[in-house]
Amino acid sequence: MSSRRESDFARLEQLRREADERAEQERRRADEERRRAELERQRAEEEQRNRKEADERAELERQRAEEEQRNRKEADERAELERQRAEDEQRNRKEADERAELERQRAEDEQRNRKEADERAELERQRARIEQSKTRRTTFEEYIRTCHTLLSKPLRVQTDKNLSTQGSITSPKNKPCPTLLKPWTDFPIRQQQLFERVREYIRDADRFSSVQYLTELG
Repeated sequence: MSSRRESDFARLEQLRREADERAEQERRRADEERRRAELERQRAEEEQRNRKEADERAELERQRAEEEQRNRKEADERAELERQRAEDEQRNRKEADERAELERQRAEDEQRNRKEADERAELERQRARIEQSKTRRTTFEEYIRTCHTLLSKPLRVQTDKNLSTQGSITSPKNKPCPTLLKPWTDFPIRQQQLFERVREYIRDADRFSSVQYLTELG
């Protein structure tokens, strides 16, 4: 659409230039005719015996000059119309460009608003998924991992005596206790075997406490 308007404008510009060139040619021709009329008048004064013929020629020249003047006036009017038409085309093109710019800005605003709405919706979906994942029951692996993260890791030996348990130590007298401690060297292997047996039995079923419950428990 824009290329068509540019093509129309180019044609109008070409017509205007041609009209200006024709007007200039007409003006020069009229000037030339006026000069010839002056020569004819001088010749008529010098050749009074041929005054009648010179007068007739002068009249013809006058009529021709009037015709040329009329043609020049019409050419000027046509040129003025072409100029006004070109100005109208330019103004219309400018208004169309401004409308197109407004539409582009409106489209960009709508796209930005739609993107922001999509981002908000995605955040809401993610928040909903997170909340749902917190409240749903966990699988065996999720339960073990969450317990390790929320219950085992936070355990620390308190080195500040002011924050430790106060009072006397309970006497271990007459209470059973181990007399020998040995390293459990195959514990990791046995633990892994036990985990695999449990996993084989319950597979991926959601049977354990939710993350939210474990968080509150921790």
